[in-house]
Amino acid sequence: MKGNMEQKNMVQVADTNNDAAVSFDEFKAMFENYIGKVFKYIDSDEDGFLDEGVSIKSLSAKLFLAVVDETYLFVDVNQDDILSVDDAPPRTFRDRNKDGKISLREVFGVSLINLPAPLYRLYATLDRDKNEKISFEEAKNFIKGTLYVIDQNEDCSIDTDELIATLKNSKLPSEYQLAMKLLGDYYITLADYCLRKIVTAADTNGDEKTTLAELIGIKDPDVFYSLANVVERMGEPHKQTSEFLIGEGRHSSRDKRQEVQEMWLNVLYDFVDNRKYDSVPDNFCQLT
Repeated sequence: MKGNMEQKNMVQVADTNNDAAVSFDEFKAMFENYIGKVFKYIDSDEDGFLDEGVSIKSLSAKLFLAVVDETYLFVDVNQDDILSVDDAPPRTFRDRNKDGKISLREVFGVSLINLPAPLYRLYATLDRDKNEKISFEEAKNFIKGTLYVIDQNEDCSIDTDELIATLKNSKLPSEYQLAMKLLGDYYITLADYCLRKIVTAADTNGDEKTTLAELIGIKDPDVFYSLANVVERMGEPHKQTSEFLIGEGRHSSRDKRQEVQEMWLNVLYDFVDNRKYDSVPDNFCQLT
């Protein structure tokens, strides 16, 4: 594989024999590996089966940390466990001062300290040493802190209701909480429907318990064509609700958009300013 950055990252992840190319077998192995990881986190009772009641309404905290891990494997080009401007494709950003390196000030066009306070607070919470490089440890700790803030009932999983309750604590107005609830419930219901259809289609022996092997071995493409049609036709029913959340729409104005933007920035500041970010227990959900 040669070409764009996505292809290079694919080679980086899937090329197990280090020949700078990805064979069909290597791609298949990578795909099956990812399916196995998703299966593991969806199989909430860890019995090795998925049934028709499977749902993603509540997601394990460990899943989010696994996503961070996979992100670093895919995006961290030099595999130094650090994400920085250096990992961006060549010529993505300009070295404006011609000093041989690209700073975040050159990327954003402004010194980080001069960013809006909520954005700088978010940056400072993520990049603890403020060296403009996000280490894997910093990213992991940020995710752990975020989960610790959201996980209201401390069951090591989060759902839409917990997210909205957290945003409420961060002073999100009630009508925006409602909009988040409507969108969250709709798209999770749609995702659950698709997941259950796939699980049922993969159940080749009809015992209503789908194994990982059955899921990987699914051969009927019709279920995917059918679901693609469902998603295409039903995937954007709440356009007005989405527009409301960002201050857009027929009756919107520049002032209204700015007002909504400022509201979200204030919510963000309150969210990342939560003291829980600095007090995550070492054994929180056994996230290592």
